[in-house]
Amino acid sequence: MPTKPKDIKLKNVATLAKFKPNGNNFITSHMDGRVRIYEYFESRKPKRRASIKIHPGPVRSFVLDETSQSIFSCCDEKTVRRTDLETIQVMQDYTCENDDLACLYRFSEKILVSTSNDGQLTIFDTLSSKIIKKIDIGETFTCMIGSDGWKTLMYCSSEGFLHAYSLKNWRLLDKSDLQEDEYTCGAIISANKVLFGSSQKGRFCVYNRNEWGNPSDILYTSTSSIDHVEPIDESTLVFTALDGFVGSYHTYPSYLAGYYCKRVPSIITSCSVSTEADLLMISHEDGLSFWSLEQDLLSNTSLKKSSKRQNSNNMINRIQSGNFFSDL
Repeated sequence: MPTKPKDIKLKNVATLAKFKPNGNNFITSHMDGRVRIYEYFESRKPKRRASIKIHPGPVRSFVLDETSQSIFSCCDEKTVRRTDLETIQVMQDYTCENDDLACLYRFSEKILVSTSNDGQLTIFDTLSSKIIKKIDIGETFTCMIGSDGWKTLMYCSSEGFLHAYSLKNWRLLDKSDLQEDEYTCGAIISANKVLFGSSQKGRFCVYNRNEWGNPSDILYTSTSSIDHVEPIDESTLVFTALDGFVGSYHTYPSYLAGYYCKRVPSIITSCSVSTEADLLMISHEDGLSFWSLEQDLLSNTSLKKSSKRQNSNNMINRIQSGNFFSDL
């Protein structure tokens, strides 16, 4: 029976960690502006294969191209950078008008969307690096996801709104009513449903495709909050809470299926799932932790909540300001 890789400690905090779609590799981005490539093995510690200095500051987001041979990444400056993972060379730069970039999302082969924390969307043609469209939402960024199949980009703000944009002409399709929840993460869960995790209420708000006014359903997790979510299949997902809880949730019928860890001892910055390898990976302040999706799922009894509330974006800002560790 396959066994998971061993956990590893990292000297430099990983801001993101993602499995590559094929093979036994994953990629991490870091506070020191580097992106690192690892190979993982059963019952052994992952081995670092490459370390690439791409940005002068913390890497806030990265996405792979359609072949997984190059990576788009950004820090808190104006430049999005594309780097070849084979040659370890910068291929192309994409320049935004606003700095303080927060998130990237790639559509199809040639569309890349970046957003700054203040709500400035920039849409690039990845082949020419030319700007296709600029959209000033004017609301503070919390979450951005999209769907090639739906031809839709979804942007969530701390002001409590969900914006849906068409990929065909980049027009606003709809804007939600004011919501009580601040959405920090989201995932497509079926052909016609998307859910968003709430940072304050520990619940998922489900929207039907093309019905963006208000949630069609609300799913409760019995946890304090939701910070990251990754779908396993159309009915099951993995999520993390701000207090370090890592759980599994079944959407329809909705119930907390179990947990992998009641409390990761340090702040979680991302999670990634490889269904091919049956693995869950969590990046946190101290390093990387791994679980088998099937073997390591435990009963959901005796759950406890915590009052600790800190997300990964705030973590980066506080480390940069020098007062992060003194506040823990």
